[in-house]
Amino acid sequence: MSDSRGWEYTQRVIRITHNRRIREHFSDIESDDDFTTGRSVLRNTLLIRDNDSGLEVMNKQACFRNLLDDEPPVATMPEHWERRVGSDRPQLVVVYRPKLRRPGYTGNYQLSIPHYIGGRKPNIPSYKKGNWHGILTLTDNSKLTVNGVTMRECERVIKIFKRYINPKYLPGNFKIGEVKGKPYHEFEIKPIRADFYSHGRKNLEPDWRYYCK
Repeated sequence: MSDSRGWEYTQRVIRITHNRRIREHFSDIESDDDFTTGRSVLRNTLLIRDNDSGLEVMNKQACFRNLLDDEPPVATMPEHWERRVGSDRPQLVVVYRPKLRRPGYTGNYQLSIPHYIGGRKPNIPSYKKGNWHGILTLTDNSKLTVNGVTMRECERVIKIFKRYINPKYLPGNFKIGEVKGKPYHEFEIKPIRADFYSHGRKNLEPDWRYYCK
C-alpha cells in the first residue's frame, strides 16, 4: 500500500480527481479510446495518463480550467530595450485581442508603454491593427510601438498613450512608415488587460493588473 505522505500517492490522487472531473464534463462520451470527433479528441487528450510528466499534468489541468472559464490564459512579458544607463524601465504591458472571433483573426497582441506614470485604471483605446509602423523612441532609447491600419491611426493611439509616459523621457523621436507588401491582416483589436511592472524585467511578476471593460 502506498504511503499517503509520498509524492507517488499525491500524483495518484491528482490523476484520479482530475480524470473524474473530465469524465463528468464529457459525460456524453463513454470510451477513453474514442477519437472520432473533435470533442472526443479533446476529452481524451485532457485525461492524465500514468506516464505523464509533471509538466504535462499541469498543462492538462490548466487547459481544462480554461475550458471551463472560456478564457484562455495570457502571460505578459516586459520588453527589453538596449540600455544606456540605469535599471530596467517601469512599463505597462497591454494585452489586445481581436474584436471579432473568426478564422485568421485570433491570438493576443502586446503593447508596452515605457516609463508609465498613470493610475491603475488607464484609458486604453481600441484601434485597427494594420501595416503602418509607428515608433516613439524616448530619450533613453525605450520605445512605444504601434502597428495601425493608417498613419493617422498610429498617431492617434501613440498620442493617447504618450499622456502616460514620464515627461522626463519626452519628447523623444517619432518615426512612422508603411510595411512593404502589406503582409499583416487589418482588423479591430480591443484591450483585455494591462499589467504594470515597476522594475521591468527585474521582477517578472506584475505589481498590479487591470482588466479592461
